[in-house]
Amino acid sequence: APFGFDAVFIFFAGLQARRYDLVANEVSVNPDRQARYDLTDPYSVSYPVEDISMRVGGDALNESIILSRLGAKVALVTAVGDDAAGNFILESATRAGVDVTGTTVREGLTTSLNVGLVRPDGERTFITNRNGSLWKTEESDIQADAYLDGRILAFGSIFNNPLLSGAWMSELFAKAKKAEMTVCADMVPSRIGTGLNEISQALRYVDYFFPNADEAVALTGARDESEAADILLGQGVGTVVLKVGKRGCLVRGKDIDTIVPAFVRDDVESIDLDRRTVKLGHATLPYDYLVMAMGGVTSKTLTIVVQLSTLPAASCGLSWTGTPPGTMLLQLTTE
Repeated sequence: APFGFDAVFIFFAGLQARRYDLVANEVSVNPDRQARYDLTDPYSVSYPVEDISMRVGGDALNESIILSRLGAKVALVTAVGDDAAGNFILESATRAGVDVTGTTVREGLTTSLNVGLVRPDGERTFITNRNGSLWKTEESDIQADAYLDGRILAFGSIFNNPLLSGAWMSELFAKAKKAEMTVCADMVPSRIGTGLNEISQALRYVDYFFPNADEAVALTGARDESEAADILLGQGVGTVVLKVGKRGCLVRGKDIDTIVPAFVRDDVESIDLDRRTVKLGHATLPYDYLVMAMGGVTSKTLTIVVQLSTLPAASCGLSWTGTPPGTMLLQLTTE
């Protein structure tokens, strides 16, 4: 039978009676036992933390849930394993109103989990599974053709899944453009060292590209964010939207070159579409950037691009006056 607490106490009682020369077992250590016996260093240690929680995340899923909550009709096309984590993702997306019928549930695939360790100063370390779905999702797992009758293809994210090649992305984006969809894409740093050459053909079909400034500079080899934006435009991207932290977004395209400010979420009171202004507490700021619906989340920033013509104001907690012209972007920072 397995050793329980009674067995542990019997072991120590046996030591007291000098019946044993050595006890090899995993036992709890306390000051009394340390003083009485020669104990090895513990090899199993438990560290208490303030909180442990399980949450869904990832660019594609975050964007899907946010846009669905804002009133958009959204489908999630991805791959998960037939396991508890995969079920948790599908259930969370379904509760948020996201269509998950296009998600592949593959037997034998382990759904990727990230264990995020957050220090008191906010610095984060992630432990990932190199044999999980993030690394093992194959091109055949992504069944996107059934959704090419939509308005927008939001790809989250380039380089996220190492087995999805640049040629495959290029073919997918070309199909979307042929179907008159708007193609949006985010990115992460490559996990296997691939770079701009791998995705150069695919970028020709991207209408809106959403890297952060550091990612764009690393991808292009540019000296700064401005040069990086120009290089990406030279690759055929329609409009480059570089997330630049507290400053907001650098937006550059054929007819636009501006910084969209980062709005503090709790301070956004109203939007006046006729005057093209956003009221933030005591300040009223202009906005200049109208794009198709797209959203992304990082630890500090929430980017929302809203289809205002069909979106009730109450659904995102804002109010506005005037006639919605179509779409707009809000960069809301939690800092």
